[in-house]
Amino acid sequence: MACIQVLRVETRDRLDAGLLAHVLGRSRPAHARDDAKCVTLADDEAGARARLRELTAKPRPGRPAKHAVDFMIAGPPPFAPQRDWDAERKRQWERDSAAWPPERVRQWADDSVDWLRETFPTVRIAGASLHLDESSPHVHVVLVPDDGEKLSWKSAFAKAFGSNEYRRMQNAYHSAVGKRYGLGRGEVGSDRKHRKLSAEVGEARVRDEIAHARDARQDAEWTVETAQQRASEIETAASNHAKSKWEQTEADARDLIADAQRRADALLDEAKTAVEALVAQARDLFAHVESLDEFVRKKPGRFSKPLMADGLLSDAERERWRPREPKR
Repeated sequence: MACIQVLRVETRDRLDAGLLAHVLGRSRPAHARDDAKCVTLADDEAGARARLRELTAKPRPGRPAKHAVDFMIAGPPPFAPQRDWDAERKRQWERDSAAWPPERVRQWADDSVDWLRETFPTVRIAGASLHLDESSPHVHVVLVPDDGEKLSWKSAFAKAFGSNEYRRMQNAYHSAVGKRYGLGRGEVGSDRKHRKLSAEVGEARVRDEIAHARDARQDAEWTVETAQQRASEIETAASNHAKSKWEQTEADARDLIADAQRRADALLDEAKTAVEALVAQARDLFAHVESLDEFVRKKPGRFSKPLMADGLLSDAERERWRPREPKR
């Protein structure tokens, strides 16, 4: 689908300073202005207001006349494709964008303003500029509707085209400018109604907001899914870690029990060996004592009488000190 010319006209009750500020790029603070985004094509606000004062000096009967007319002319492709375009429309946009370099856009804007001057020679252009700060390049022109005698857009339009049919204006622009730049005329006799640019901008913003909300929802769903997956991984890792820790603790406990058993067995063996050594020593000592007692009995003249009579050890003492086998 080739680029289509767009001409929209809005009449204004007053030559509003805010309107001119928007058209000429003065609505932004000085530090935020970008001359590359708003190119001034004509600026004669003082002359337009002077002519407006002349035309309104004498009051006219009937309904008050409109003091200004706002032209918006568009045609070049947008700076970026819209999100809801299909692949074929995006490829067409790439071809159209390649055919519209910046210098061609500027020449088209100058030719559009010149066409307005030639078509409406009696009107006074207050301001005109090429806007490059929105979605598509477009030209804004604000003029005072002077038909040469009075303030009347209807009269000025009828003098230019012989009637008040806007279809003739579309055809005239297409023949003089649009066809030369490869712009389509659009559907003749279409039942589409004229819509304000603010409505188009509002719809575009709504579409962008919907697309943004859709993207945000997808991002949120992906974030939730990722968080759930991560939580599952953490839970599995924690379970595995706890299981591994328990197995390690259980193994350590088994090792400690085995080590304690080994130590206890070693101590028991040492105790048994020590008891056996003491029993052997006691037996040797008892045998020595018995031999000494026997020696004393055989030689009574060498020892005292109590020792000779009772001996070194009595029978009760022998029985008490006799080694016994340890209990098993």
